[in-house]
Amino acid sequence: MDSGDFIGRQGESAQLEAEFTLKAMQLINYDAIALGEKDFLQRVDFLLSQQQKQKIPFVSANIFQADGKKLAFPPYVIKEAVGLKKGSENLHVGIFGLLFKRLQIVLDKNEPQLVVGDPIKAAQNIVNEIKDKCDVIIALAHVRYPEIKALADSVPGINVIIGSHDPIFRSAPEMMGNVITMVGGNKGQYIGDLKLEFDRDKKIINHSGKIVLLGNDINDDPQIDKLIREYKVEKVSSTKRQ
Repeated sequence: MDSGDFIGRQGESAQLEAEFTLKAMQLINYDAIALGEKDFLQRVDFLLSQQQKQKIPFVSANIFQADGKKLAFPPYVIKEAVGLKKGSENLHVGIFGLLFKRLQIVLDKNEPQLVVGDPIKAAQNIVNEIKDKCDVIIALAHVRYPEIKALADSVPGINVIIGSHDPIFRSAPEMMGNVITMVGGNKGQYIGDLKLEFDRDKKIINHSGKIVLLGNDINDDPQIDKLIREYKVEKVSSTKRQ
């Protein structure tokens, strides 16, 4: 899962980076990507086309069309996690996305001028909608750090919040009330590793986790390594065409 801003720049070269980043996410089997404000630097039509190509759900519960009523992207997905222990039932995991409240999200005046609604209100609506369908609810919250606590305090029913936007690093999960939160730095330097333990009633009884630095001690994945080589070749070709 990703909490947003996998895109960081405008322009053709940045679009190529975004395309290959999404291909890598697909190889790693990302379940959902929440959209951050920087993801719209590559235009709405690019995001929609890439979502169809890569088959990774983009989710946002509070980014609306210009009318402020119709959501621009699906608000959530529900994934089924296979039980690891013999005889254990599968878990239904609800994952939804949030973006911090802002006046402007689309920079190009020719693009649909999307509206960002109140993230707390949106979260309350989504939790009410999916709580009876899910055993676990995860919020991918692209919000400022203080808003993570506000979200945890204000919306009962959320089990886990994966936070981003502010360049804040926490080496391990934090408890905010009854909510497990993970905040793992920025610029793609780290990856969060969170493990949840459940009882027979599918209630979380324990958790552990850490933020892992993606350093030289982690072996390269052959498929991702191949994808990087393809990206470098395509980047040279793209530069020559310009």
